[in-house]
Amino acid sequence: MIYTGSKALQYLSIPLFTIFKNLTIILIAYAERTYFNGSIVTRLMLISFGMMVLSSIIAGWADIAAGKTMKAGAETVGLLVSYGWMVANCLTTAGFSLLMKGKGKEYGFKDFDMVFYNNLLSVPILLLLSVMFEGPEARRTYDYYFGVDQPAKLAATRSSEFTGLCIGILVSSVSSFAISYSTAWCVRVTSSTTYSMVGALNKLPIAIAGMLFFSDPVTFGGVAGVAIAFSAGLLYSHAKNTAPKAPPTSALPLHNTKSSEDQEALLERGAKDEK
Repeated sequence: MIYTGSKALQYLSIPLFTIFKNLTIILIAYAERTYFNGSIVTRLMLISFGMMVLSSIIAGWADIAAGKTMKAGAETVGLLVSYGWMVANCLTTAGFSLLMKGKGKEYGFKDFDMVFYNNLLSVPILLLLSVMFEGPEARRTYDYYFGVDQPAKLAATRSSEFTGLCIGILVSSVSSFAISYSTAWCVRVTSSTTYSMVGALNKLPIAIAGMLFFSDPVTFGGVAGVAIAFSAGLLYSHAKNTAPKAPPTSALPLHNTKSSEDQEALLERGAKDEK
């Protein structure tokens, strides 16, 4: 999921990436209902999912209309590879959310257990993929910071840049742990669909902060996208609260099937046998 997401962002623009990620919510909702007996997907939920996708399209319409859906260098790999990474990320994201919920309930994992095993399983996969595909980038990074032919002044500047990079990696690591723990907690107490919906909504504070406190342009598309996404979140909350409960799938009887007369007859027979 992490690797395919980074590869998709390498070739696709952020608006297009966001649209595909919001479409993943619909996939997760139906897969959770089909394979894990999750909540019923009501009409209001589908409308809220559609509003999330629409908000992404409106917010990124300027880039989409201008044809800025691919990043520089994507033409070297082609559309099939670029969109293939995006589809792979959608599938792995859905699989991660669903399996995390299912295995957590099956084995009774706590939040820290989920964080530990998730990260432990990801280490060999990320290491293998990095060795297979990221060797040239690692060499370029090493030459940039530790090249032997650098002037002394440039070497000192890049040394300070490397220190800043290490600090950034440390902060990112701590933040990743917080994200992993909060993800495990959210999936355990809610559902995979709700977790995905919250993941889509958490971009709203960033967008609003960028418009208010930074130099992000305040456009009609950006404001409309934020408003529609916020409305989609409210609609999903209402749909979740009013959705009918899924029927139980347990084969065990939930009520006594014997009539009261049969029970009384059995009690009398037992009393006679004792006498």
